[in-house]
Amino acid sequence: MKQKWFLGILSFAILLSGYTYPAFAENPELTIIDGTLDFRNDRADCSGDGWEWNADTKTLRLEDFHATVPRGKLEEEAAIFLPKESTVTLIGKENEIHTMSYYCNAFQGEGELTIGGKGKLKITIDSLGGSAFYVQNGPIFFEDKTEITIEGDGHAIYVDEAKGKTGVICVSDQAKVIFPKKGQDRNVIITRKPSVHATNDWFDYAEEIDPNEDTVTLVKKAEKPTPAEDKNEPKEEKPEEIPREPMKELHEYQITIGNPNILKDGKVAYTGDVPAYISNGYTMLPLRALLEVSDPDVQINWEKTSKTAIVTYGGNTFAIIAGSAVRLQNGNSVSMLVPAELKDGRMFVSLRDWTNLLHHSDDDTAQLSWDSATKTVTLRH
Repeated sequence: MKQKWFLGILSFAILLSGYTYPAFAENPELTIIDGTLDFRNDRADCSGDGWEWNADTKTLRLEDFHATVPRGKLEEEAAIFLPKESTVTLIGKENEIHTMSYYCNAFQGEGELTIGGKGKLKITIDSLGGSAFYVQNGPIFFEDKTEITIEGDGHAIYVDEAKGKTGVICVSDQAKVIFPKKGQDRNVIITRKPSVHATNDWFDYAEEIDPNEDTVTLVKKAEKPTPAEDKNEPKEEKPEEIPREPMKELHEYQITIGNPNILKDGKVAYTGDVPAYISNGYTMLPLRALLEVSDPDVQINWEKTSKTAIVTYGGNTFAIIAGSAVRLQNGNSVSMLVPAELKDGRMFVSLRDWTNLLHHSDDDTAQLSWDSATKTVTLRH
């Protein structure tokens, strides 16, 4: 077993030569990814346990691929990074990716991404902020007979900054994308630049609701009959399309470590007297400033004696106590990942606790991201 493990690692090193590769657990059927599979700048063919990359066609082939990203690894990154105009081809029924880490996506593409083949893939996302498929500018296509099953708390498909009017998320042929009905409104999300208007034509698929399984399945839209079609000919039963509500207008807010300004859609909307900072490796955000900028109707009361902020936000009431690892949410105790801190008379909470607080609001489309290069937090809300 040790010899086999050593030879596997040696083969990987020879094939990838400087490429960031996954480490193997003792179970040969499980690959633990603690270094992302990043094909964005890969100009040579390479392969690993259950995957092959063709650099010429930008095609990643997955067959019996089993991968897990453990907690604490690849936070705010992805298990697999892909360049623009890439294709993922699925072979077989035993493909699986499980990301347990904070804000970790299963697939992240720089642009147009196609998922095809005749295989199946199960994706589990444990983090609310993570996505099974995260694509910058889109579109994303699901085609052939591929079948994707998505479980967990994260988004199923997230397209950032859509462009154009049609076909941002497309399902064709016999492809299927299945995810839980619970949280349906936040499972498929398209954001856009302020100058681009939302359109339902971005969603090129139909939705099938299974009340018994409590799931939603994205499938190809039913084709409209042509004028030459015989009206007496029996019509094929097609899945009913579920109309989508118009997309809410999203704004983008940015906070940079050490800078007291809060930007809204690229312009300064608020200048605080205490900037965001980093404490023990955690990004600490000003509680009142960001709440007031993102929601003018928020109510915040400060109890000086108990050092407690009482927040009414999104139909929920939170009591956040400085220095406490527990907050009260509608009267129930909820653990804080990082205790709130007081600095220069202002209360700060961590970026992670911000994520949890926002996802208890009525607007589940709120999305936080972190740019480590500029030390900037971006909130889309």
